[in-house]
Amino acid sequence: MDIAVLDLGSNSFHLLVARLGDGGALQELDDCKRMVRLAASRGPDGALDAAGFLRGLEAAELLVRRARPHAGVHVVGVATAAIREAPNGAAFLEAVRTCTGLAAEIVTGEEEARLSRGTPKASPPT
Repeated sequence: MDIAVLDLGSNSFHLLVARLGDGGALQELDDCKRMVRLAASRGPDGALDAAGFLRGLEAAELLVRRARPHAGVHVVGVATAAIREAPNGAAFLEAVRTCTGLAAEIVTGEEEARLSRGTPKASPPT
């Protein structure tokens, strides 16, 4: 099974496409990053400005298109701080969904920190 993860970050959007093999091994198929500088595109009210909004949308479209040719790929999107904290972050994600079909999820600050460290999610108590 092929999976693509699109990280909608504050400074860059990063796509990783991998194949899940036997025993859970991952084989990287594609890796692409686009600088979007969303954090620097926020106005005094914290909202993404028009230029940043468009730059991010164009990058998301390009990266989702890049992932789709991989046969049977499942694309997952996660949005981090700049989108989570922007008053128009939900509108940005809706524009991404409308243009690409990708329903990205906003991760919490705690989850973002955990993911950036590569720490596995805690197992529930038994």
